[in-house]
Amino acid sequence: MADAVDTLNVLRAMRDQLQVLFRERIEVERKGRELQRQIDGLQQSAGGLIVYAETLEDADGNLRKAITELRKDLAANTFPVKLTDACRYLIGQSAGWMSAVDVRDALETRGFDFSGYTSNPLSSIHTTLRRLREADTISERNEGGTTVYCWNRKR
Repeated sequence: MADAVDTLNVLRAMRDQLQVLFRERIEVERKGRELQRQIDGLQQSAGGLIVYAETLEDADGNLRKAITELRKDLAANTFPVKLTDACRYLIGQSAGWMSAVDVRDALETRGFDFSGYTSNPLSSIHTTLRRLREADTISERNEGGTTVYCWNRKR
């Protein structure tokens, strides 16, 4: 009888610990999305500064050097290394529904590196989105014959 009670207590403790970890994961993902949103905003501002700076006179070449460095930093891949994390981020940031093509275009715009993937990017994205849907991370629906996805707000 004591073993059954101990087992039950251990099971309850483990379930409680798992719930805490799920809540922490959700908070970390939220913070990650917020940081990425801030990075995206700063990158957009820096892009505007580059355009403006290129119109200015640069007698000693320092401005040109600074622009070159800034361009290099902006071109650096700031996205998560894994496609799953990048798709999760994009869908989570989106205010609406996104198709796989929308996700691909957004990834390419942000400089995601598909060179390590053996299949074409869209195929990899479809597989990733299907897995995220199966994990109940994202929701899907059909819009005019196209499957679109959004962040599962119920989580």
